[in-house]
Amino acid sequence: NNLTIPFFNPENILVIDENFCYINFNNVLPIVNDKIKIMVPYRKTHLFSPEMKCKTSLPYFITYKSGIYSLGKLVMFCLFCCREKKMDFENDENMLAILSSIYETRVYWCLKRCLEKNLEERFFLFI
Repeated sequence: NNLTIPFFNPENILVIDENFCYINFNNVLPIVNDKIKIMVPYRKTHLFSPEMKCKTSLPYFITYKSGIYSLGKLVMFCLFCCREKKMDFENDENMLAILSSIYETRVYWCLKRCLEKNLEERFFLFI
């Protein structure tokens, strides 16, 4: 439908009978020419993509792939946060070290693609 979520926030996710429901549709934005237009300020979180973190003025345009990065970070947070008390989401080496416990799994490769800094190589694919 040419809509995307530029970033995810754990506070906006409910789990009902083992189903995940996203409850905040205020940040569902239209995709125009592979870009989304951010017009309102958001409180930055560790789940923001690198391209969103560096923006300091409004409005700005970012790639729709920003949400893919944020989703990857959210999944990492959910999978490993309880075990890894000092998780550093910003450091690529630390993220790879954390993911090493699931190396060679489908989830590992999916997250690795989602967390790619190079936009040309970032995509959501779970095989």
